[in-house]
Amino acid sequence: GAMRICHRASALRRNWVAKRYSSDPDVSALESDVMMQMIAKSYAERFNACAPPKKVDFIEASILQLPERRDGNLPRDFAVEAYLDGSFTKHSSNSGFVADD
Repeated sequence: GAMRICHRASALRRNWVAKRYSSDPDVSALESDVMMQMIAKSYAERFNACAPPKKVDFIEASILQLPERRDGNLPRDFAVEAYLDGSFTKHSSNSGFVADD
């Protein structure tokens, strides 16, 4: 939450979430995040192939670059993923929280 700023975006007849770091680091940090999410998705697919009682999934992520934004005050690089509508239960966090369920 506090490390990133999220924006809702619409493109290609879909809703998306565009994320960027609040400190606006080099695009390599976003690329690392996207790569990590895709590796996690690969592990989830391997886990699900073992027929667990509950399957897991990770949303595919991509990098969106807006080179036409020449104004230095406007962010140009974002990590994007599909917007999921509905309510969700958070089971863990990056700061060490893990739900007891």
